[in-house]
Amino acid sequence: IMFLLVAGLIFALINLNRRSKEKTLILAAKAENEQEKIKLEAIAKNAEEKNQFFSNISHDMRTPLNAIIGFSRLAGREQVSDKTRDYLGKIQSSGELLLELINDTLNISKLSSGKLQLKPEPVSCEEIFNAVVTSIREAAYAKDIEFTADKSGVNFPYVMADRLNLQKIIL
Repeated sequence: IMFLLVAGLIFALINLNRRSKEKTLILAAKAENEQEKIKLEAIAKNAEEKNQFFSNISHDMRTPLNAIIGFSRLAGREQVSDKTRDYLGKIQSSGELLLELINDTLNISKLSSGKLQLKPEPVSCEEIFNAVVTSIREAAYAKDIEFTADKSGVNFPYVMADRLNLQKIIL
């Protein structure tokens, strides 16, 4: 009977020791999971703050930039010398390029935060092709660059796409 009692006690101690180790491991895993959760929350908060910063700065930069572009257009309509008209044209094109960069930064910020809303619709490949070719042809002509475009490889009349973003991608 003593032997069975001692064996039972030893078995109980071993079982208790094993359970104690399991509890310790479980607590350690919980603590590690909690640390990971805190790190992930901090990363998400940091990303959201970064996206909010880009969104705010992009908006704050676009307002005065739109005024610069608009006033350069208005000034270009006035009677000015060719040299001044050239300067105004450069101000306008540089401003529009900077505005596009700012808008792209804002779009990246929206994309990163999951707030970019695409508006897919049936888009005519012919219309997209013509809009893009017209823009590029004008820019090429202004720089005395020969430009040709071939749409013979387009096999379908429509695609489902966000028209504006598709144009931006192609451009």
